[in-house]
Amino acid sequence: MSIGVCPRDLRFEVAKVLQRALAAGGLMICLFVLSLAGVQAKENKTKENKDRISDKGGHIKTAQELLKEQKYPEAVDELTKAIAENPKAAALYDNRAAAYFALQKFPEATADYSKAIELKPDQPHFYCNRGTVYRAQQDFEKALGDFSKAIEVAPNDPQGYFERGQTYVMEKQYREALPDLSKAVELKPDSASAHRQRGFANIGLSDWNAAITDFSNAIQADPKDGRAYERRALAERSLHKFDEALADYTKAIEIDPQDFEALDKRGYTYSLMGKWQPAAADFKAALAIKPGQPDTMSRLQYVQQKLAPPPPPATPAPTPPPPMVSATGWIAIGAGGGLLLLIIIAFVVRSKMRSD
Repeated sequence: MSIGVCPRDLRFEVAKVLQRALAAGGLMICLFVLSLAGVQAKENKTKENKDRISDKGGHIKTAQELLKEQKYPEAVDELTKAIAENPKAAALYDNRAAAYFALQKFPEATADYSKAIELKPDQPHFYCNRGTVYRAQQDFEKALGDFSKAIEVAPNDPQGYFERGQTYVMEKQYREALPDLSKAVELKPDSASAHRQRGFANIGLSDWNAAITDFSNAIQADPKDGRAYERRALAERSLHKFDEALADYTKAIEIDPQDFEALDKRGYTYSLMGKWQPAAADFKAALAIKPGQPDTMSRLQYVQQKLAPPPPPATPAPTPPPPMVSATGWIAIGAGGGLLLLIIIAFVVRSKMRSD
């Protein structure tokens, strides 16, 4: 099973980075609300939060509005001006790095996170944020290094364990992921993300029952977690619990009607049950979302063949009339004729000898 950084995952990564950046920002930056992340920053009672950040030029306030509107290039410009007024404010570098990350300008984001770390090396989320940038570029070694540093700086903060465990999952190192993700669950039992990510690791290890438990806990923590329903369905299907799997795929589709994976996999589950009509409907709906997906098209063709009526039986070719004399008859006639000819010849020869 491959778990990489697809566009949906990258969007989720950006949301997490932005949320962490805002949570650690100055008193005014803490109030930022980003529609991309779908979260509202909460006040943070850290030493960072007590630092005074000047906004004489109003650049921070302007950046706030731009970020709400997802106008990231303009927000970068305003944050750059705010940094000029506050060159020692680590939170401003952290926020600008998050905006760069949203623009997928990874080198610029890395540089800003590195500056934030230089100014505030005791803040674990700066390491986590920079590690997330490395991970988005598939540089897992550097990402793991930053997440390990975050754990070293704050061993009781679940974020470092979660991010390192998630990175192990993406590298398919599922056994290495389990201790980190279990620690994240221990430190934050109500974290849907931690339970869900540990469920991914258990799926990678084909431990279906453990995966079902993890995804059930994720759903309990966040009933709108469509991916948890979808992945629990995969584990249930692997145990041949088809009815339970169908119910979970259906719930995932209710949460997100444009969920291609849930539609495709529900269709496949129907086909395993021999329910060709609903299988075909799901495959068609999935292809309407992502046209041209080869695996889904192949499955649809197979199901359509099952739904096609059987061809009519072929009309047998007319049987030719038997010959008037069979081959055996002709042989018998030939043999009889030959014998008669010999008798006649013998009679003629004998008559001629008598006359002589």
